[in-house]
Amino acid sequence: MQDETSGHIERLLELLPGVALRNVWTSADGTTFSFSISSVSSLGAIVYCTEGGNVALRSMTEAATRPISGWSDPANLRFDLVASTQDRLELFGVYLVWYLYDARLLELDVANQLLDSWGGARVPDVC
Repeated sequence: MQDETSGHIERLLELLPGVALRNVWTSADGTTFSFSISSVSSLGAIVYCTEGGNVALRSMTEAATRPISGWSDPANLRFDLVASTQDRLELFGVYLVWYLYDARLLELDVANQLLDSWGGARVPDVC
């Protein structure tokens, strides 16, 4: 189930504008998704969803020490999302599905199918 959930989360993250998934792995710490983000709105969505899902979001830069201008270049920033349990990964997925549906990046039937499988509240058909 965790591999299936991870696959769904990978595909959902890739629907966010400016998100480029780099790697996914499972360890004793949980499941980690490593990615870059070039869109501030997508960064905001991920921050909101990680807080709602109670998963960790770690940031780092791959920029050289000098010049300092590289520190804030989105091309040099990397993010790791770490879900320590299956329940937290699914809860993160629930928040992400709600966001993607509201942003019109995910269809109603796909959203509700995922929400049903993760025990999340369904999105309403308001269109």
